[in-house]
Amino acid sequence: MKMKRYFAPDMRQAIRKVREDQGPNAVILSNRPVTGGVEIIAALDYDEALVNQALGAHESVARKTGAAAYADTRHDRAPNDTAASENWDFSDYAATRAEASSLENIQKELKALRSFMEAPLLQFGWGEMRNVQPLRANLLKRLMQLGLAPALCRELVEQVVRLGQIDNGWAESLKILAGMVPVADDDIVASGGVIALVGPTGVGKTTTVAKLA
Repeated sequence: MKMKRYFAPDMRQAIRKVREDQGPNAVILSNRPVTGGVEIIAALDYDEALVNQALGAHESVARKTGAAAYADTRHDRAPNDTAASENWDFSDYAATRAEASSLENIQKELKALRSFMEAPLLQFGWGEMRNVQPLRANLLKRLMQLGLAPALCRELVEQVVRLGQIDNGWAESLKILAGMVPVADDDIVASGGVIALVGPTGVGKTTTVAKLA
């Protein structure tokens, strides 16, 4: 399967050029902004299975080529001053797509991991709190390890501090947390009938029933 890439000042002109050249059955495989306009890669007789197979075959090769190969490809794809099109072999396209996708995924994962690790610590001024108020910092850390929301952990710590119970903060915070759980006054056992426990997987429905039994 052969493809063509098109350069034009804007997307509308690029799409019009694709239709004039390849007709209404052309499939647009990708588009991206470039210097002086946009670039579109289009093809006729598009075969999705062939695309996936080619991408998989070139994925390992693309990873080894690294940033240098990608830079060379981008240089080769520099647009002309006017709208133009040229033939481009599908294997080159597949290798470039696989490499670009791999690099983008790594960057996204690193950024997400960094945000996940830094956000709670920055929010609470962790370093300063640990040095100035070690008991408070340790209590906050233990509460966050339970998987509670950062805002709730902070609220519990503040309540313990206001009560002057920071030395016994862990037990006091659990007591406050238990008091936040709504409990119905109805005696459902005395009233009888059918009782249903509803909740997502893993919250402890079966364990709760076993304890009640």
